[in-house]
Amino acid sequence: MKKLVIAVSLLFPALISAQSFEGVIKFSMDYTGDQAAMIKSQAPTANIITIKGNNSKVVSEGGMMGAMVGNIITKSDEKTTYFVNDAQKSVYKAKSSELDKKENEDVTATKQSGTATILGYKCTKYKVVMGGKDNYVWATTDIAVGDYSGKVAYKGVEGVILKQELNVEEQGMKFTIIMTCVQFEKKTISDSEFTIPSTYTVTEGIPPIMKMQMGN
Repeated sequence: MKKLVIAVSLLFPALISAQSFEGVIKFSMDYTGDQAAMIKSQAPTANIITIKGNNSKVVSEGGMMGAMVGNIITKSDEKTTYFVNDAQKSVYKAKSSELDKKENEDVTATKQSGTATILGYKCTKYKVVMGGKDNYVWATTDIAVGDYSGKVAYKGVEGVILKQELNVEEQGMKFTIIMTCVQFEKKTISDSEFTIPSTYTVTEGIPPIMKMQMGN
Protein backbone atom coordinates (compact mmCIF):
# COMPACT_ATOMS: atom_id res chain seq x y z
CA MET A 1 0.00 0.00 0.00
CA LYS A 2 3.04 2.27 -0.24
CA LYS A 3 1.89 4.32 -3.20
CA LEU A 4 -1.58 4.77 -1.76
CA VAL A 5 -0.26 6.20 1.50
CA ILE A 6 2.14 8.57 -0.24
CA ALA A 7 -0.38 9.69 -2.86
CA VAL A 8 -3.15 10.37 -0.38
CA SER A 9 -1.01 11.91 2.35
CA LEU A 10 1.43 14.07 0.44
CA LEU A 11 -0.31 15.06 -2.76
CA PHE A 12 -2.40 17.96 -1.60
CA PRO A 13 0.12 20.45 -0.20
CA ALA A 14 2.08 20.27 -3.44
CA LEU A 15 -1.03 20.80 -5.52
CA ILE A 16 -2.61 23.85 -4.00
CA SER A 17 -0.15 25.82 -1.93
CA ALA A 18 -0.66 29.35 -3.27
CA GLN A 19 0.81 32.62 -2.11
CA SER A 20 -2.31 34.81 -2.23
CA PHE A 21 -5.12 32.30 -1.63
CA GLU A 22 -6.83 32.06 1.73
CA GLY A 23 -9.57 29.57 2.43
CA VAL A 24 -10.65 25.93 2.58
CA ILE A 25 -10.69 23.31 -0.17
CA LYS A 26 -12.18 19.85 0.36
CA PHE A 27 -11.75 16.78 -1.83
CA SER A 28 -13.86 13.65 -1.55
CA MET A 29 -11.87 10.43 -1.94
CA ASP A 30 -13.08 7.27 -3.65
CA TYR A 31 -11.33 4.09 -4.76
CA THR A 32 -12.16 1.58 -7.48
CA GLY A 33 -10.48 -1.55 -8.76
CA ASP A 34 -8.84 -4.52 -7.05
CA GLN A 35 -9.80 -4.90 -3.39
CA ALA A 36 -11.56 -1.54 -3.39
CA ALA A 37 -13.54 -2.43 -0.25
CA MET A 38 -10.33 -3.12 1.69
CA ILE A 39 -8.73 0.08 0.46
CA LYS A 40 -11.81 2.12 1.41
CA SER A 41 -11.65 0.73 4.95
CA GLN A 42 -8.09 2.08 5.38
CA ALA A 43 -7.90 5.20 3.25
CA PRO A 44 -9.50 8.61 3.84
CA THR A 45 -12.97 9.41 2.57
CA ALA A 46 -12.06 13.08 2.26
CA ASN A 47 -9.18 15.51 2.65
CA ILE A 48 -9.69 19.06 3.90
CA ILE A 49 -7.02 21.57 2.93
CA THR A 50 -6.75 24.89 4.76
CA ILE A 51 -4.54 27.48 3.06
CA LYS A 52 -3.29 30.90 4.03
CA GLY A 53 -0.49 32.40 2.00
CA ASN A 54 2.51 30.07 2.13
CA ASN A 55 1.02 27.83 4.82
CA SER A 56 -1.23 24.82 4.22
CA LYS A 57 -2.78 22.14 6.40
CA VAL A 58 -4.22 18.83 5.26
CA VAL A 59 -6.65 16.97 7.53
CA SER A 60 -7.88 13.51 6.50
CA GLU A 61 -11.38 12.30 7.28
CA GLY A 62 -12.14 8.61 7.69
CA GLY A 63 -9.91 5.56 7.39
CA MET A 64 -6.89 4.79 9.52
CA MET A 65 -4.14 6.25 7.35
CA GLY A 66 -4.86 9.82 8.42
CA ALA A 67 -4.61 8.81 12.07
CA MET A 68 -1.24 7.15 11.44
CA VAL A 69 0.25 10.05 9.51
CA GLY A 70 -1.47 12.91 11.37
CA ASN A 71 -2.44 16.35 10.15
CA ILE A 72 0.09 17.67 7.65
CA ILE A 73 1.15 21.30 8.04
CA THR A 74 3.46 22.72 5.39
CA LYS A 75 5.19 26.06 5.92
CA SER A 76 6.76 27.01 2.62
CA ASP A 77 8.73 29.94 4.05
CA GLU A 78 10.43 27.49 6.43
CA LYS A 79 10.61 24.78 3.73
CA THR A 80 9.35 22.50 6.48
CA THR A 81 6.49 20.00 6.81
CA TYR A 82 5.02 18.99 10.18
CA PHE A 83 3.09 15.77 10.84
CA VAL A 84 0.92 16.55 13.86
CA ASN A 85 -0.66 13.70 15.84
CA ASP A 86 -3.12 15.32 18.25
CA ALA A 87 -4.05 12.03 19.95
CA GLN A 88 -0.43 11.34 20.87
CA LYS A 89 0.50 15.02 21.27
CA SER A 90 3.51 14.46 19.05
CA VAL A 91 4.97 16.11 15.97
CA TYR A 92 7.41 14.93 13.32
CA LYS A 93 9.28 17.79 11.66
CA ALA A 94 10.82 17.21 8.23
CA LYS A 95 12.37 19.35 5.54
CA SER A 96 9.95 19.55 2.64
CA SER A 97 12.75 18.52 0.27
CA GLU A 98 12.82 15.10 1.97
CA LEU A 99 9.27 14.54 0.79
CA ASP A 100 9.77 15.46 -2.86
CA LYS A 101 8.15 12.86 -5.11
CA LYS A 102 10.83 12.15 -7.69
CA GLU A 103 8.40 9.94 -9.59
CA ASN A 104 6.56 13.09 -10.71
CA GLU A 105 9.54 14.63 -12.49
CA ASP A 106 8.94 12.96 -15.87
CA VAL A 107 5.31 13.91 -16.39
CA THR A 108 3.58 14.83 -19.62
CA ALA A 109 0.12 16.38 -19.83
CA THR A 110 -2.08 16.42 -22.94
CA LYS A 111 -5.35 18.29 -23.27
CA GLN A 112 -8.32 16.05 -24.11
CA SER A 113 -11.62 16.81 -25.81
CA GLY A 114 -13.75 16.01 -22.75
CA THR A 115 -15.04 18.56 -20.26
CA ALA A 116 -16.88 18.40 -16.94
CA THR A 117 -18.67 20.84 -14.63
CA ILE A 118 -17.51 20.65 -11.01
CA LEU A 119 -18.91 23.03 -8.36
CA GLY A 120 -20.32 25.07 -11.24
CA TYR A 121 -16.91 25.54 -12.89
CA LYS A 122 -16.25 24.29 -16.42
CA CYS A 123 -13.23 21.99 -16.36
CA THR A 124 -11.03 20.76 -19.19
CA LYS A 125 -9.85 17.15 -19.15
CA TYR A 126 -6.14 16.31 -19.41
CA LYS A 127 -4.33 13.01 -19.74
CA VAL A 128 -1.32 13.02 -17.43
CA VAL A 129 1.25 10.30 -18.09
CA MET A 130 3.23 9.63 -14.92
CA GLY A 131 5.41 6.63 -14.22
CA GLY A 132 4.35 5.13 -17.53
CA LYS A 133 0.66 5.15 -16.50
CA ASP A 134 -2.20 7.17 -17.89
CA ASN A 135 -3.96 9.34 -15.32
CA TYR A 136 -6.61 11.99 -15.81
CA VAL A 137 -7.28 15.42 -14.31
CA TRP A 138 -9.95 18.05 -14.80
CA ALA A 139 -8.89 21.68 -14.38
CA THR A 140 -10.66 25.04 -14.56
CA THR A 141 -9.29 28.44 -15.52
CA ASP A 142 -12.30 30.15 -13.93
CA ILE A 143 -10.59 30.21 -10.51
CA ALA A 144 -7.53 32.37 -9.85
CA VAL A 145 -5.37 31.06 -7.02
CA GLY A 146 -2.48 33.45 -6.67
CA ASP A 147 0.75 32.64 -8.44
CA TYR A 148 -0.49 29.16 -9.31
CA SER A 149 -3.50 30.30 -11.38
CA GLY A 150 -1.90 29.24 -14.67
CA LYS A 151 0.05 26.09 -13.83
CA VAL A 152 -1.08 23.92 -10.96
CA ALA A 153 0.44 20.59 -10.03
CA TYR A 154 1.52 19.35 -13.45
CA LYS A 155 3.37 21.19 -16.19
CA GLY A 156 1.06 21.63 -19.12
CA VAL A 157 -2.16 21.65 -17.08
CA GLU A 158 -3.76 25.10 -17.14
CA GLY A 159 -5.87 26.23 -14.23
CA VAL A 160 -6.88 24.75 -10.90
CA ILE A 161 -7.37 20.99 -10.72
CA LEU A 162 -10.77 20.05 -9.28
CA LYS A 163 -10.68 16.32 -10.01
CA GLN A 164 -8.05 13.62 -10.44
CA GLU A 165 -8.11 9.95 -11.33
CA LEU A 166 -4.78 8.47 -10.29
CA ASN A 167 -4.11 4.91 -11.47
CA VAL A 168 -1.93 2.84 -9.16
CA GLU A 169 -0.34 -0.60 -9.38
CA GLU A 170 0.80 -1.96 -6.01
CA GLN A 171 1.64 -5.49 -4.90
CA GLY A 172 -0.10 -7.02 -7.90
CA MET A 173 -3.21 -4.88 -7.47
CA LYS A 174 -4.54 -2.26 -9.85
CA PHE A 175 -6.81 0.43 -8.47
CA THR A 176 -7.78 4.05 -9.04
CA ILE A 177 -7.82 6.91 -6.53
CA ILE A 178 -10.55 9.40 -7.44
CA MET A 179 -10.29 12.86 -5.86
CA THR A 180 -13.14 15.29 -6.52
CA CYS A 181 -13.39 18.83 -5.15
CA VAL A 182 -16.61 19.26 -3.17
CA GLN A 183 -15.79 22.60 -1.49
CA PHE A 184 -13.76 25.58 -2.70
CA GLU A 185 -14.29 28.46 -0.31
CA LYS A 186 -12.33 31.67 0.06
CA LYS A 187 -12.52 32.75 3.70
CA THR A 188 -10.43 34.29 6.48
CA ILE A 189 -8.17 31.75 8.18
CA SER A 190 -6.65 32.22 11.63
CA ASP A 191 -2.88 31.85 11.95
CA SER A 192 -3.54 29.45 14.81
CA GLU A 193 -4.50 26.79 12.24
CA PHE A 194 -0.79 26.41 11.48
CA THR A 195 0.55 26.73 15.03
CA ILE A 196 2.36 23.74 16.51
CA PRO A 197 1.32 23.31 20.19
CA SER A 198 4.27 24.02 22.49
CA THR A 199 3.31 21.07 24.71
CA TYR A 200 3.72 18.52 21.89
CA THR A 201 6.86 16.39 21.64
CA VAL A 202 8.79 17.26 18.47
CA THR A 203 10.93 14.69 16.64
CA GLU A 204 13.12 15.61 13.70
CA GLY A 205 12.50 13.59 10.54
CA ILE A 206 9.77 11.80 8.62
CA PRO A 207 7.26 9.68 10.58
CA PRO A 208 8.37 6.01 10.71
CA ILE A 209 5.25 4.82 8.85
CA MET A 210 6.11 7.18 6.01
CA LYS A 211 9.81 6.30 5.94
CA MET A 212 9.03 2.61 5.78
CA GLN A 213 6.60 2.99 2.92
CA MET A 214 8.82 5.41 1.02
CA GLY A 215 11.53 2.77 1.08
CA ASN A 216 13.87 4.74 3.37
